[in-house]
Amino acid sequence: MVQQRVEPTEHDNEYKIRQFCLEAVQDIERMNAQIRRLQSTLDSITQKRDTLQRQVSAYRRSIAPPIPVEILQHIFRSCVELFPVISSSGCVEAPVLLTHVCSQWCSIALDTPDLWSAMHIVVPNHNVFRFASKRRRILETMGAFIKRSRDLPLHISVYSGLFYKHIFETELIHEDREDIDAIVEVLETLVIYSRRWKYLKLLIPFHCYNRATSRLKSEHVPQLETAMVAGRGVDFLLNAPRLRQLALQYPTHPYFFAPDSLSLDGEMWGRLHTLKLNVSLANLAIGTHEMFPILEGCPNLRECMLDLGFLNRPILGRAPAQRILVLPHLKELHLIDARANNILGTILSQLSAPTLESFSLFNTPISHFRMDGETLTHVNEFLERSSCSLLKLLLVMCQSPDLKSNEFVQFLRGIHGTLQNLIMESRADEDTYFMNDDILRALTRWRQHLGENFTRFRLCSCVYWSGCL
Repeated sequence: MVQQRVEPTEHDNEYKIRQFCLEAVQDIERMNAQIRRLQSTLDSITQKRDTLQRQVSAYRRSIAPPIPVEILQHIFRSCVELFPVISSSGCVEAPVLLTHVCSQWCSIALDTPDLWSAMHIVVPNHNVFRFASKRRRILETMGAFIKRSRDLPLHISVYSGLFYKHIFETELIHEDREDIDAIVEVLETLVIYSRRWKYLKLLIPFHCYNRATSRLKSEHVPQLETAMVAGRGVDFLLNAPRLRQLALQYPTHPYFFAPDSLSLDGEMWGRLHTLKLNVSLANLAIGTHEMFPILEGCPNLRECMLDLGFLNRPILGRAPAQRILVLPHLKELHLIDARANNILGTILSQLSAPTLESFSLFNTPISHFRMDGETLTHVNEFLERSSCSLLKLLLVMCQSPDLKSNEFVQFLRGIHGTLQNLIMESRADEDTYFMNDDILRALTRWRQHLGENFTRFRLCSCVYWSGCL
């Protein structure tokens, strides 16, 4: 007898599906319950572990030697910039930031006076939001730095955006008076502590000096060693007993020395080791005869930088006497943009530096000075006159199309006996770099000719990007 197969109906399939889902849901519930039990157990174990870890850490700290305060102080000093900024930006940096970490760090930072003995103060412009409150906050922060530095010598830098504006303006305009008042207020606060000044850099309009420093005398700055100031209104520097480094910025004036300019009679000049004269920003019409009295009064100079700018007016007054000024201790001489009106030749033709080791010629992006044969002649005559052992020659400029490679190599041949570093840099915005294939080939042939004498010589040729210098 043949058994007939019965096909499952739709009702039977639905029943099986429902039965499966019911059993699956029950399994899921059992699994979730098991997970919760395991999770609870895990949480309990984790909590016990964390508790034990905290106890172990606490016990280890109790028996481990603490980090010595001296080590933390050394670390703190490495975190602080050379001149911590005091400004209205609201950005909190070291050393102030160190006081916000924990009570121990705060205590150590406040008990480390050299963290607070240097400051770069940026005076806000009157156009900034909430100018009055930011001006007051800067004074409060200055006071806190000075108090925390205790009796240490102070390294102070003050900057105002009006500095570069008033290089070209001799008269104040009404809208700037509020800014000038803010600068003077900062200076008056600092003048109270002038006996502790060791380093002073003031990039501020020269109008501020007379109001804030007029009563200062040389005896009020007994520790001052370095000053970067305007060339006017700073008579207190004249007999400063420890001043050795001086940088002068001269404001716009038809003559190099205005009536209230720094006198040449002070003892300061004879003690200087480093001197920088910067008159390039004002595009002054000056002659080298106004500069030589300064150099003549500084016989102990070790380093000198003359930033003369691209002067495009006739030299004023009578020509300086044709005599040689000897700077017997000068080691480094840097001339910046000293080409106009043959001012380079005028300077170098009257100078002698028998101990000179480093000589530099720079031209900035605003200058169009290019190295030519006349420049090489001036430099070569100066070096021959000095009979110095030059170790480093730095040329930051482009060569003139008239300069022949053989002329340059011949110039190097005259100083190769002691020269160890020749650095030639060109600006990236120039289409004629100092180093070209002709000079490179000539130098290669020259090296083969010199043989062993060339082993100490190092050549570096690179591109000077505008704004880097």
